[in-house]
Amino acid sequence: MQRSFEGWDGCRSLRLLSPTDRWHSLLLPPTLRGSRHNGGMSATPQYPAPAQASVRATAGPSGADVELYREKFRRRLPDSLAELRGPVRGVVEPPGTVVWSGLRAFDLGNERQRMSLYRTVLAEGMREDLCSLLDRDTLLQLWPTLRSLVSTTVCGVWEEAFPELQALADAPAARPPARRRAHRGAAAA
Repeated sequence: MQRSFEGWDGCRSLRLLSPTDRWHSLLLPPTLRGSRHNGGMSATPQYPAPAQASVRATAGPSGADVELYREKFRRRLPDSLAELRGPVRGVVEPPGTVVWSGLRAFDLGNERQRMSLYRTVLAEGMREDLCSLLDRDTLLQLWPTLRSLVSTTVCGVWEEAFPELQALADAPAARPPARRRAHRGAAAA
């Protein structure tokens, strides 16, 4: 477990808590426990918890922030869906700038992994990544389901730019593929 705190130089830092520290923090009264509003730090006389009013005042992004966020995704878009010429079969290993943790190789023959790859590339990929990792026909096939898995910002930007995707917005999403599990019951033995 990590907890952030402000160091002597004013920089935010992280320190690892021992199991004992974790239990001790649970024994503290709620007013002294860390919360998501103060970076997980316990309130002390030296570092009081922020007032609720100030948390509410800064809770939502402004219209300018949202527009900048949308612009970040607009700049990454290819000029047309025809530029998406990624692989349609095999195992794909995206660069570390797209997938930096978790599953690093995606088998396009596996429906869940293919959907996961497309979701991740849409959210994290730059223009070159989009063109080299995504396939136009596969994107069109996956879009009715995929649009519910990506953020509303990513979905909105892609549908505004490409009428083909907007036309698929009302299509019913496919049922998620069944998970493959090895049966380990008594009958299997």
